[in-house]
Amino acid sequence: LLQGYEQLAFPKDAAGHDLAKPASYNDYITKAENAYQKAIDATPENTANNQKAIYNYNLGALYFNEATVYNGQMKDLTTAEQKKYDDLKAKRDALFTKSIPYLENTYSAFDAKAGALSNDDKNTYISSMIALQNIYAIQGKLDKAGEMKKKIAAARAH
Repeated sequence: LLQGYEQLAFPKDAAGHDLAKPASYNDYITKAENAYQKAIDATPENTANNQKAIYNYNLGALYFNEATVYNGQMKDLTTAEQKKYDDLKAKRDALFTKSIPYLENTYSAFDAKAGALSNDDKNTYISSMIALQNIYAIQGKLDKAGEMKKKIAAARAH
């Protein structure tokens, strides 16, 4: 239920392919953001079922997914559309920056107990690191991106 607004903002067909952005996209994003933030705020730290880490991941992933929408628009521009590219890049970068604390909270919560995670939590842990690796690489933080790459490989090996 908590992910309902996000699913409405990023609709997919039966095969899982992205569909066109709905007219109510901005409204759905705002509602999803508010729902995730309320869930984060209402959930105590270190719950047995890792809910706070999962809610942090969901909000970080929401911002990350929004940023990738701008990436898609940027790749379709020509060199004559530099101003539009720069505007989209600024929006993308702001969303990536906004997602980092939530993804880092997820990573930290799961990293502390990496050897004892359920399969679902392990997938969320790895997904948070993949998103962080991509963001760090885009931001030119190659040392942090490299660190995440090593952690991803280690997590997948177990």
